[in-house]
Amino acid sequence: MSSGYGALEALLTPDEPTSIGAPAASEKVVATLLNPSPTVWISFAGGSNESAATFIQSVHRVAFMQNRIEDDKWMAQYASTCFTGSALMWYLSLEEKAQTTWKKLRLALVQRYPVIQSPQPVPVVVPAKPEVPSPGITEIGQIEVIRSEFGDVYGYLSQDSTGKFVVDPSQEKALKLEAVLHTNAKNQHEKIYSLRLLDVRAYSP
Repeated sequence: MSSGYGALEALLTPDEPTSIGAPAASEKVVATLLNPSPTVWISFAGGSNESAATFIQSVHRVAFMQNRIEDDKWMAQYASTCFTGSALMWYLSLEEKAQTTWKKLRLALVQRYPVIQSPQPVPVVVPAKPEVPSPGITEIGQIEVIRSEFGDVYGYLSQDSTGKFVVDPSQEKALKLEAVLHTNAKNQHEKIYSLRLLDVRAYSP
């Protein structure tokens, strides 16, 4: 007679009757814990491209997988099977206490194969460029004087017979100057005008 549970009952009901003496589910779990995962084999030769810290961490992980993380002697014995090349020769030269105790063996490892710090890049110091004035813009012209209160032309910068600078209403007598516009090297927003007379006149005292 069907119980009415359908597929759920089929999953919970074993296909074959349990024989006398067969392990129960709890016994299978205990058996799994007592028989951990297969041992993972690693190697360490002490080469320049190998890290002792990485090797120690790998030993810890294998011991954890094997439920041996608190078994100091087992971890030392396992590590001894991992050494090859020059690292094996170094291991064989250790005292027996260092070979059979993982705490002492891992300390000897980091002392023999210290962590090599990668060299820090040397900062490149670029010398500051000397302050060179920007190339100027040269123009030739005359200086016109304007009345500030009226805004009309008062005259032009000129020289009298004694060589004194005066304002003359005649543009023909105005001095010709060469004006060079520079940019201040320290303050790019500041302009500098350099004036040079082109028609230097000789005057007798």
